[in-house]
Amino acid sequence: MRLHMMIIICKRMPSSIFKILVTVHALPQPLVWSFSSLQAQTPLQLKYILKKGCRCSHGEEKKRQKSLFRRRFHSENAWDDQLLFIASNGYRVIAHDRRGHGRSSQPWEGEVRQPPTGQKDTGGNTLFLHTIYERDTSMATISYRNIPIDGVNVFYREAGTQHVQTLILLHGFPSSSHMFRNLLPTLAEHFHVVAPDYPGYGYSECPSVEQFTYTFDHLEEMIEKVVSALKLPFFSIYVQDYGAPVGFRLAVKHPEMIEAIISQNGNAYQEGLTSFWDAARPFWSNRNAETEKPIRNLLTQESTIWQYTHGVRQKDHISPDAWTFDQWGLNRPGNAEIQLALFEDYRNNPPLYPQWHEYFRHYQPPLLAVWGKNDPIFGPDGAEAFKQDLPQSEVYLLDTGHFALEEDGDVIAQHIIRFLTTREPK
Repeated sequence: MRLHMMIIICKRMPSSIFKILVTVHALPQPLVWSFSSLQAQTPLQLKYILKKGCRCSHGEEKKRQKSLFRRRFHSENAWDDQLLFIASNGYRVIAHDRRGHGRSSQPWEGEVRQPPTGQKDTGGNTLFLHTIYERDTSMATISYRNIPIDGVNVFYREAGTQHVQTLILLHGFPSSSHMFRNLLPTLAEHFHVVAPDYPGYGYSECPSVEQFTYTFDHLEEMIEKVVSALKLPFFSIYVQDYGAPVGFRLAVKHPEMIEAIISQNGNAYQEGLTSFWDAARPFWSNRNAETEKPIRNLLTQESTIWQYTHGVRQKDHISPDAWTFDQWGLNRPGNAEIQLALFEDYRNNPPLYPQWHEYFRHYQPPLLAVWGKNDPIFGPDGAEAFKQDLPQSEVYLLDTGHFALEEDGDVIAQHIIRFLTTREPK
């Protein structure tokens, strides 16, 4: 369905009320909403109406807007920020001010047209904007590709046009780019998105531990070479679980490439390490058959299901496709040794935390933390800790678990879209 709407908004109205007239082809009559407090709420209201297909009441909209899309404008020109927000949601914007000057600025289109016949310029209460928004709701195409890196076939999912912002999605344990299967189509409407599988995960090759050095240093090197092969000079990163030590290593090595960071339960602070890691410390200090036992237990189907379902609101909303695919990967011959090698090397990540913090403090990359607060592996204190070094970071704690995308994928997607399209440049 293609949705067309005409929106008439008045600036500085004495009553602080504006009206939105929305015409939807699928509905027999136009729908009209009136809201108060124009400043700093317009794009949220528009966004919610569009998201809901123009089927919501004022009270319901206002309640949802406050809980899900709370924000403040940082731009001196709030109206430009509002246009940017609307355009970022996939709408072509043709905007005209009351003197007939087109507002042409990326990423929206501007055209110069005179005000409609009979329109008068009577000052602050005159018609300010006459805008047409048009959105193509066709599903983004996902490509499934392979690229040889140092003799290892690395699989990756790719979507979106390459001339816009690039976002690299870095998965965690025991998952792969499969964890982004539902997020990719939404983000691809706004960004160029690349989601690789590390060697030993998903559809990438699984060389044995004798053939490939499974360390986080080496995984970072492989991702760095994927980035180079795809000729990506600048990008943002999304890190989850194991994706954090991979992504933060990359950021420290190439800070000039990093435009922003999305951390979804991707830890960088001691505060984020929960009691889950107590069982790992004996393994880290003295690896043997006995200390391996609790680590090997993490490779069972029962543990994989636990990672996906612990702390979620409704277990029956979590697709079994997630843990079934992950368990298939873990059950491949030789994969247990791969996971043990990486789990042993994880001990080298906490000592790098100060280095990552220094990178945060020095370069101040824009950072959004969207965190499942019921995660038994990386607790919510790890999300809040980013504010120690990045005071302008945004932190949102969601009532879900470790794999927050499984339950709150839509909420996370909208946070990412808003954050990457309305943030101030570095």
